[in-house]
Amino acid sequence: QFWNRIMMEHALFIRGLLDPTEDELINTADNFAKDYCRLLEEAVREQKGTEDKRMTETSIDLPVSAFIPESYIRDHSRRIGAYKKIAAIDSRDTLYDVYDEIEDRYGTVPETVANLMEIALIKSFASRLGIAEMTGSADRIIMRFDIDNLPDMQELLTIMNENPKKIFMTNQSNPSLHYMIDKPKPVDESKYLKEVCGFVQRMYGEE
Repeated sequence: QFWNRIMMEHALFIRGLLDPTEDELINTADNFAKDYCRLLEEAVREQKGTEDKRMTETSIDLPVSAFIPESYIRDHSRRIGAYKKIAAIDSRDTLYDVYDEIEDRYGTVPETVANLMEIALIKSFASRLGIAEMTGSADRIIMRFDIDNLPDMQELLTIMNENPKKIFMTNQSNPSLHYMIDKPKPVDESKYLKEVCGFVQRMYGEE
């Protein structure tokens, strides 16, 4: 399991360094990564005796304002209750439900609260994908994986191949996935979060 993981990381690292025009080398690196990914997944399933996927605790640090202002929900216990509802968001439908409930109860939802809901949804998908850490700047998102809870790497390779300049792997010793943000300046927080969420949804297999 250890060497399968190392070889898969090595193949992904090399693939990230290749020029997009080097089709033959890219295909070779992809095939190596897929083979070792398959062996790693089989070894993990054999060790655990199950195909059930656990959740990863995900930390997220993105350059947006996301909180519930005291001026919006003045009562402390109700504000905590709203935070709990938002933290439980796990799909676009539940986000809409929570949004409507909070809006009906407290009035027009501030942008910082809408951002918080979007981040909750991002975190839900990231946790299921085995993303342990997600950090962002104006022009890119960097994701680091829980090595014992990897996503479907073959699906990830497919996504990377579609736009290798926008999505790529770096750092052989601690692989990280980089996703370049469209039109980084000026930063529109709502569009920024929706783009990030759309990407992790795609990784999860939802369009």
